[in-house]
Amino acid sequence: MAVMVEAERFIRVFPEGEVDHAPSENLFLCPMNVTDGIDLSSWPSEEVTIDGTLCMDYDELMEVDKRGDFLKCLTEVTNATTHALDMLGIDASIIDGTLLGWQRHDKGHIPWDVDADLTIMQSHCRQAFQKHATQQHQNMAALLKDHLPTDSYYRVAGIKYGVGSELDPDEWAGCNTTEIRVMHKYRGVSCHADVFQMLQSTDPSAPCQRCPLPGNSSATAVAVCRSSLSDQCGLLEDVLPMRWDTLNGVNVKVPANPEAALRSHFGSTSARLINLKEIPRNYKYGSYQLVIGEANSDDDDDDDDDDDDDDDEITTDNGSTTDGIFLSDDLDAVKSSDKLSADTIVTSRSALVETVKSPVLRAETTALPELQELQAERFISTISVSFVACLSIFGIALVYFFVFKSTLLTGISSAPTTPFASYRQVRSPPRNV
Repeated sequence: MAVMVEAERFIRVFPEGEVDHAPSENLFLCPMNVTDGIDLSSWPSEEVTIDGTLCMDYDELMEVDKRGDFLKCLTEVTNATTHALDMLGIDASIIDGTLLGWQRHDKGHIPWDVDADLTIMQSHCRQAFQKHATQQHQNMAALLKDHLPTDSYYRVAGIKYGVGSELDPDEWAGCNTTEIRVMHKYRGVSCHADVFQMLQSTDPSAPCQRCPLPGNSSATAVAVCRSSLSDQCGLLEDVLPMRWDTLNGVNVKVPANPEAALRSHFGSTSARLINLKEIPRNYKYGSYQLVIGEANSDDDDDDDDDDDDDDDEITTDNGSTTDGIFLSDDLDAVKSSDKLSADTIVTSRSALVETVKSPVLRAETTALPELQELQAERFISTISVSFVACLSIFGIALVYFFVFKSTLLTGISSAPTTPFASYRQVRSPPRNV
């Protein structure tokens, strides 16, 4: 039976309200009440420390609802959709939250992102559909589906922009929709990429007329927008030409001016990481706040006390506890390699991987029933082995006894009926006649 030991974890919150970039190990998702009772009057001028026991670090977040596989699913669907559109002659760039992850998280996804986002020019879509579509392709969803990989699950549908529900295939034709969704499955996890079509002010219907152009724009500047409502306004020169780059190690395309493209989506909202604030624009993790800092468990601060009070927590030296019972197979938190080294220790914190669904497991130092049960089982096992060994020795001795007795009796039965007389005849000297 595994023994998991949970210790308190404290997070030293960095004295920064907004951060351009932070390594994954410095990002934590915490309950909104994690700062209750904390004096924040001196923050962000000075650091503060909070109890982060109920917070999730990056590794723990990746285990919640198979989030690690979900992000891999997003990577695959983004890459596959980009290449499928490229085969049709359509440039598709990552945009919105996916572009923000690329810029802010070392060309990766935002750890708590919920979908992937791409953008194409509707004029390019119409040209490709006219060139490649057959009678079997009523709209771009059907044509795109034929160019996606066939060795895994993909489905494509038109989406009601701003609503999110699917359009029936008969409800639209060609490229006449603002949003196309590509759905995918990876290791049983579902995800999708939304492909948004951008309009431009030079289109026949002259959309994007409400889009304000920057003051330094040229007279020939072309405005772009995402719908006839003139939202997500920007400049065509910030979108095209797109260029190849990477996202989580796979090929994708990015806009000509990523920073300007992000401003067109987020507007005045900061695209930076905002410390001690709720996760923005996120229906799944919006009830959490982001904490940017460095974690320190209570064991890091009390190493000296641990040396004097070994009974208060389980530590190992060469994989064994202070009472000599080997526990490396029974402790989930043991750090191991091909061979346990002399400095192997039991980490004081087991993985908090189901924070959303299950409470934190904390083994109090005054009661470890699993450990006591393990010790009792091994004591009984030792006694049993000793008892079996004794029985074996006794059995061997008994066998030798019966063999000796059998041999002795056989010799006696074959001797003369007057053994003592015969003995005297052999051993007595001859008489003088």
